[in-house]
Amino acid sequence: MTTLARTVGPVVGALIAAGVLAGACFGVLLVALPRASEGQRIAARALVKLDRWRSQGALVRIDGRTLRATCTPVRRGAVVTYADGARILVRGRRVRALQPLEADGERLLATTAQVDPELVSAEALLGGSRSLYVAGLAVRLGVFGDPLVGLTRIDGVPAYVLRLGRDRPRIELLVSRSALEPLAVRYSSARLHGTSRLVAAPARRLASVGARGC
Repeated sequence: MTTLARTVGPVVGALIAAGVLAGACFGVLLVALPRASEGQRIAARALVKLDRWRSQGALVRIDGRTLRATCTPVRRGAVVTYADGARILVRGRRVRALQPLEADGERLLATTAQVDPELVSAEALLGGSRSLYVAGLAVRLGVFGDPLVGLTRIDGVPAYVLRLGRDRPRIELLVSRSALEPLAVRYSSARLHGTSRLVAAPARRLASVGARGC
């Protein structure tokens, strides 16, 4: 573990546990850690951006399917709803499958079908839930030291590739190089692979979405 990781880790952990991710907190970290690498500084600024950014959902490709997902704020969390009726409750770093919906919006009757835990987690990550990106990027920065792993382009927009969480599964958040705007997510494990193109909430809706929006 790097010196930076040993220093930042407890601070980030405390912020996550307290649900505090204000830009000012990470601004203090940037000032207090002059030896941070450029990648670490980019990741810290991306956390500041995520603190203000809100999501409407994403266009998701996973397991050979392409589906649209919407992310809706609820009390103390968000619900990611897929076009096939799948619904996932996200609260902080925790995700839970909800009873799916039929095409007409009605809840399906309970079934005995087992839920695939990894698929639920992957769909939550790809579906645009901001709290998972915040937690994953903070963990990567605090424990592993440098989330920046490369550069790419998304629909022609130059982007940074930031690793989230631990090494397995491989989860990457792609943010624009100009404004650190979240653009896309990649998920890859031994059995599941997926990508998503994130859809940001219009600025005029941010006031109604609130601090706990998607």
